[in-house]
Amino acid sequence: MMIGGDNLGAQAIKKDYLRDGNKEYKKARYPIADSLYAMAVMNDTSYATGYYNRGNALYLGGDAASAHGQWMKALMNTPGEEEKADILYNLGALQM
Repeated sequence: MMIGGDNLGAQAIKKDYLRDGNKEYKKARYPIADSLYAMAVMNDTSYATGYYNRGNALYLGGDAASAHGQWMKALMNTPGEEEKADILYNLGALQM
């Protein structure tokens, strides 16, 4: 019996989706990146990095309202104040 094995597998899967999403994001393929980031957060609904990156892809893809929602989820799942700076910056930029 492997204790925590399923969790380790889910961690690897979400990181694979994130990495693949980042590759598409760098190519400005924002809808594809968004789909991959969505798969990452489906594997871990507290994955702040997945929500943050998804918000960025949605924003650059022209969907600011959905980006806002993803950044809020990232904010709620980010523990440290220092780590929240980029998220708060993006949310503030939406208000301008």
